[in-house]
Amino acid sequence: MKKGLTLFLVLALAASMALPAAATNGSIGKYTPAFDGDKDEAYDQSIKVNVYTDQGIGVGEFFHSEGDTPTANSADATAWFLYDDDFVYIFVDVKDDTPYDIGKELFDSRDNNYQSDSVELWFVFGDEPFVKFSTVAFGHGTFGQEGTDIMAGGEAENRGYAAIVKMNSGGYTAEYKVPIARYGLKEGDSFYFNLQLNNLTSADNLVVSGRQLQAGETDTASALTLGAPIVIAEPETEAPTEAPTEAPAAPATEAPAPEPSAPAAPVTGDLGILLILAVFAGAAVVLAVFKKRSAR
Repeated sequence: MKKGLTLFLVLALAASMALPAAATNGSIGKYTPAFDGDKDEAYDQSIKVNVYTDQGIGVGEFFHSEGDTPTANSADATAWFLYDDDFVYIFVDVKDDTPYDIGKELFDSRDNNYQSDSVELWFVFGDEPFVKFSTVAFGHGTFGQEGTDIMAGGEAENRGYAAIVKMNSGGYTAEYKVPIARYGLKEGDSFYFNLQLNNLTSADNLVVSGRQLQAGETDTASALTLGAPIVIAEPETEAPTEAPTEAPAAPATEAPAPEPSAPAAPVTGDLGILLILAVFAGAAVVLAVFKKRSAR
């Protein structure tokens, strides 16, 4: 009995390992990011999908190669999602130590630009066959396809698709917006998504990882639901503290200058003469009295 149970568990474990891991399903937060090629903080409050671990494929596995076949794809990519009434927004961070630039001239010369360092986004919206939208590293341009209708030569942008690519020391990032209003999607509705990464290691060597997505082949795709709004709390800002304003000091009041006392009137020439005459007159009187007394 114990041997039979052990054998059953071993077989069950082996069977579970043989089955691909389930794709990541979840809810996308409703929020309109600043579409500028930088990762808005609201993305981190929504769902993300990795090209490997969240799509039921092993790390480094690939499904297509051209030129020298590698043992694994060393590049990796992760996508985050937001949406509003008009668009689904996707921010993708690509880790690639050896990005290869195909050049603008070669990009413009081809209708299909999968043979490049690029990210492909695959969607199934409602009853539509599929939608594919991609952009090439180094910002040379975009490529799109809606069912059998190829959107090349700027046609994707004419239909409302857009992408901004920024290179960095570890690879590149790309922000996308994909129009969904035409499909009548609203909060609570779902669509299917797969992420594909094209990694060109030289002009002739290409390896492609991830998954493509066609209508009716959604078992391995991520089912993403348009969810509730995301609220970003505004940082509290303290009102600047103003230093108390001191009343301006009253200007020092100077004591009124004392009025100058009138200077003594100078002795004028006439007054001096009168004084001299008075002295002589007095002396004459004294002399006359003295003579009178002497005569007796």
